[in-house]
Amino acid sequence: MKTKPGEYQKTLDTKFTVNEDGSICYCGTQLTKSQRPARRGECTDKDTLGAEIQKIIDNTVKYMDSRFKNLCEKPLSCFKVFDPSTLPCLREELANYGDEEVNYLVTHFASLLDEEEKKKIPQEWMDLKMWLAEHRGSKLDCLYRDLLSENPEHLSHILLLVKLMLTLSPSTAICERGFPCMNRVKTTHRTSLQPETLNDCMQLSINGESVESFCPDKAVQFWMFSGKGSRHLEHKTPTRTKSREVETNAQEEKSDEGDAMPSLSHP
Repeated sequence: MKTKPGEYQKTLDTKFTVNEDGSICYCGTQLTKSQRPARRGECTDKDTLGAEIQKIIDNTVKYMDSRFKNLCEKPLSCFKVFDPSTLPCLREELANYGDEEVNYLVTHFASLLDEEEKKKIPQEWMDLKMWLAEHRGSKLDCLYRDLLSENPEHLSHILLLVKLMLTLSPSTAICERGFPCMNRVKTTHRTSLQPETLNDCMQLSINGESVESFCPDKAVQFWMFSGKGSRHLEHKTPTRTKSREVETNAQEEKSDEGDAMPSLSHP
């Protein structure tokens, strides 16, 4: 936008007209801070408007650089080597390209990888580079969609890094949705929930299946056989109605006994 106006800015510029005195009209409405014409040597309204637009663009670029500055830092910056447009054209340069970044990613995500995956990923990086070089110019979303759908066996380990790359979110919207979810799960009646239990309940609430598509068989079997003792499946708790009937019958029997007792007469 600073060097070349975009589509929307061009449309906005067509709605401005400049008068002979230097004032500006937007869709027939005059935009000016002063009613007098600009004097020689003074900035016109056109110059002021252009300066304000440039100021807005500069502030927007500054905010975006600050907002997404983490994309230029490790480990996120290391995923740039998976972009085919960054691959060098010379075969000699391609041989060692991205080795340092891939090794850093393997070290960073070591807790998610087993020993075989840590060993195989650097070895499969060369094959993936050659495949990306052959598909240079393709759209990234289509490129990795086709690659993951094919899931070639000789790239099965390094595709784990590709999946990690595609699951990274540049926004915090999912984190913001987690706070109201936590408030729904951990109510005033469930204040003793452990962090692990709360995390599991939130995972089910956010990422779990819908009630219509959920099959509870495995959960029920786990509940039945995971306890220390046996489950009292045939135990029946008296209902409130039966309790009232028992209490009523007891009161009636007591009143009948009182009526049957002989009354004491005074001499």
